Amino acid sequence: MFQDSILCTRTGVADFRYFPQGLGTPEIETYHVSSNIERIHLYNMGTSDILFNKEILCRVQEITTVDKGDFGGEGLFSPDVYDGKCLLSGGIEQE
Repeated sequence: MFQDSILCTRTGVADFRYFPQGLGTPEIETYHVSSNIERIHLYNMGTSDILFNKEILCRVQEITTVDKGDFGGEGLFSPDVYDGKCLLSGGIEQE
């Protein structure tokens, strides 16, 4: 078995998938961002640049601000959470 990505999440608020790549620029793709979030500040603490949603370059040791139009809510579909509600629990919010 192998894992090609790492899920980075704050349950019910935002889920991102990090793809560390052997060759090329590592990438982060949006799974879910709650509809009430207007912008995200990404701090790349790593040692290489990261590409956010295949378009925005997050440089090493810099903060990149991404506005809602550039991450747009749902990207990759995550069945466990949508706007803070778990789809698998009938929409009941979990804390």
